[in-house]
Amino acid sequence: MNNYLVRNQELRFNKACLSLERAKGARDVLKSELLGIDNQIKDVRGKIDLYDRCLKLLESVSSVVRKQVIGRIESIVTLALQHVFGPEYTFSLIEETKNDVPAIYFSVSSPGPDDSVVTGDPRNMEGGGLSDLVGLALRIALLELYQPFIEGPLILDEPCAKLDADRQPKLAEFLRLYSEKQGRQIILITHSQAFVDVASQRLHVALGAGKVSQVVDFGAEGEWNLGE
Repeated sequence: MNNYLVRNQELRFNKACLSLERAKGARDVLKSELLGIDNQIKDVRGKIDLYDRCLKLLESVSSVVRKQVIGRIESIVTLALQHVFGPEYTFSLIEETKNDVPAIYFSVSSPGPDDSVVTGDPRNMEGGGLSDLVGLALRIALLELYQPFIEGPLILDEPCAKLDADRQPKLAEFLRLYSEKQGRQIILITHSQAFVDVASQRLHVALGAGKVSQVVDFGAEGEWNLGE
C-alpha cells in the first residue's frame, strides 16, 4: 500500500516536472518571439525615422530648388523690365498660403508720384504694354528653366504689340542679347521696324497677284524699311 502511494506521488511529481519544463520551454519561446517583435518594432521605428528624415531632406531640397527657380524667373523678368522700362522696375513672385492652399502671386514694383514706389499685379497694368512685356519675359523664363531642356527656336508673332513705339527698339535689343547669350534662335513675325533693324536674317513676305505670298530674302546686309 505504502509503495503504491509513493509510486503514485513519484508519477505525479514527474508529471508536474514535465509540465514545468514544457511551461519553461513555452516561456522561452514567448520570450524569443517577444524579443523578435521588439526588434521588429525597433527596426520599423528606425525606418520611420529614416523616412521622416528623407522627407524633410526632400522638402528642404524641394524648397531650395523652388526658391532657385523663383529667383531665376524674377531675375529674367526684372532684366526685361529694366532693359525696356528702366532700372526702377522690378518683378517678384510672392508665395502665400491661404486655407492650407499654397498660391503664387505676380507683383511689379514701378516708380510712382513723388519718388514713391507703386506695387501691383502686372496683369492690371496695361499702360505702355508693361503687362505684355511681363508675359513675354515669363514665357522666356519658363522656356529656359523647363526640364528636360527644350531645344529649338523661340517663335514670336508681333510680340508686345501694345508696347510704346519709343520702347520697341529697347525690346528688340533685349531679344537680340537674349538670343546671343542663350544661343537660341528667334523667329519673329513683325510689322515693327525696330525688330527688323536688329535681325540677322530678314525675309519680307507680301501678298502678290492672286493673293499668292511672295518672299524676298533681304539677308542681314544693308538697310531695309518696312515702308518700302
